[in-house]
Amino acid sequence: MDLLTIRAALVIAVALVLVGLGSVGLAPRAQASAVPAGSFKSLSGGSSLTCGLKTDDAIACWSPDGVFSTGVPAGTFKSVSAGPSHNCALRTDDVIVCWGNNDYGENSVPPGIFKSVSAGGGHTCALTTVDTVACWGNNEYRQTSPPTGTFKSVSAGFIHTCAIRTDDAIACWGDNFLNAATPPAGTFKSLSAARDWNCAIRTDDALVCWGAIDFGLGKVPGGTFKSVSTNRYGACAIRTDDAIACWGAIDFQTPGSQPTPPTGTFKSVSVAEDHICALRTDDALVCWDRNAFGQA
Repeated sequence: MDLLTIRAALVIAVALVLVGLGSVGLAPRAQASAVPAGSFKSLSGGSSLTCGLKTDDAIACWSPDGVFSTGVPAGTFKSVSAGPSHNCALRTDDVIVCWGNNDYGENSVPPGIFKSVSAGGGHTCALTTVDTVACWGNNEYRQTSPPTGTFKSVSAGFIHTCAIRTDDAIACWGDNFLNAATPPAGTFKSLSAARDWNCAIRTDDALVCWGAIDFGLGKVPGGTFKSVSTNRYGACAIRTDDAIACWGAIDFQTPGSQPTPPTGTFKSVSVAEDHICALRTDDALVCWDRNAFGQA
């Protein structure tokens, strides 16, 4: 049996186990603590953790088990990116700082200043001030070996990476399991890379996803959108009317069902592996699913 067949079988097995868990009727856990107080500018969901950039430019992170939510650096920042096991942020002086797991050197930031940063699974990529992409960490699948050229943004997946070029085309590199690193043609304005799949917003505001889009991940909603956030099991996007649409293989609270977002209008959304958080248009923070673990 070849490697691709083995990996595909594992994906199917995991999905069947998750659905099976839903059928045994797991009892809901008790309500736990609320998300951090205050207002936020942006959010980033990792594995079981979410980090947010507050309106005072400080960073706050919260997690069901506390893993990687500690050690958050002090200071002021422009952006934050939460990965599966490490996190990175861009300081207001444009220097990157990372914390959490460092088994592959994913926290060993090269010297210099940057425009943005994205924490992946064992690797990190950033946009330099001359619009090239720099990556470091695990390079087993060449996920830290970006192509030449200039870019507008970059998104690090688990073992692959994608970026939007300055001509608005998408380039991907690294592991190409189930075509995760084979992007569609066309022009795009935003992008989110997950474990083995990705989604992007076209310049006409249409949403497209590719890669491992079985088990509900390929049930992309119709309409027009402003932004999208993906993670291992699901995705959410902000529609052009500021409502949230979510889809995926499982609901994080009730396996086997679709994630159900709250009503209202929102400016951003970020999907972690077991919860989702979003910023309302009045800058209020709301989280849902697995609220017993303290994200909501």
